[in-house]
Amino acid sequence: MARCPFAKWNPVDFTGALEKMSGSPKAVFLHTNGGGSQLTPWFDHLYQSSHERIGSTFQVYKDGSIDQLCDTESIIYAQFEASRWAVSIETEDDGHPSAAWTAQQLAAIEKLITWLHQEHGIPLHAMANADDAGIGYHQQFAIYNQSGHDCPGPVRVNQLLHTVLPRLAKTGKHHAHNGGHGHVPKPVGELPLPWMKKDPDTTTWQKQMLARGWSQIGTADGVYGTNSKKVCEVFQKEKGLPVTGDVDAPTWADAWTAPITH
Repeated sequence: MARCPFAKWNPVDFTGALEKMSGSPKAVFLHTNGGGSQLTPWFDHLYQSSHERIGSTFQVYKDGSIDQLCDTESIIYAQFEASRWAVSIETEDDGHPSAAWTAQQLAAIEKLITWLHQEHGIPLHAMANADDAGIGYHQQFAIYNQSGHDCPGPVRVNQLLHTVLPRLAKTGKHHAHNGGHGHVPKPVGELPLPWMKKDPDTTTWQKQMLARGWSQIGTADGVYGTNSKKVCEVFQKEKGLPVTGDVDAPTWADAWTAPITH
C-alpha cells in the first residue's frame, strides 16, 4: 500500500471495508467528474445507501491539487473488474466534461503518474489491450465502461494521448539513460531471489523490471514464479549474462544500471 506524499489524504469513510489487490497495481485509468470537492462525500453517500464500494483512488482538481481517497493497492470500483489491478484518477470538470484539463491539472496528472511509475512500476505507455499494463482511460475499453459514456471525453482523451503521454515518454527516456536512476538498492535478503515465496526483494526487483517495460511479469506481487523467471531469462540473454533464470547479484545490478533496450 502507498500514499502519495504530495496528495492530500481525504479518505472515503469505507476505506476499512475495501479489499486489497493481490499485488501492486499495474495500470492507471483516467476519468472525469463534476463532483469537485464533494466527491468524497458523494462516494460515502453511495456506500451508505447501497454498500457499493464505488469511488476513485485519486481526484485531481482544476487548480492542480490532488486528493487521495484510499491506498493505491485498495480495490475501489471505478472501472469494473480492472479496479482489481488498476489505480483510478478522477479529474474535476465542474459538470462540463467537454472542457479541457487546465495546465495545472495536466502538470498534476503527469506528476502523479510519474510517482505511480516510480512507486509501483506502472509503465509510462498507453495500454494496448484490456489486460495490458500502462496508462488507460475509462472509455477506452467497453468491458470496463459498460454504460458506454464518454469518460474522460474526447477533449481530455486527446490531451492524454497527445500531451500527457508524449511528455511522460520523455520522462521515461530521461530515466532510461544509463539504465534509469543508476542507484542499485541493497537487497534485504540473500540472492538469488527465492522461488515461489513472498519476498520483499522480489517485489523491489519486479517493480524495477516493470518500470523498464517488462509488463510480462504481470504485477509486482513479491512472488518469484514462472512469469518472473521467463522475464529474467530473456533479460539475462539480452544483457549478455549467463541465462540461469535466477536473479543473482549481476542480474540484480543490471536491472538498475544496464541500458534500457527492451
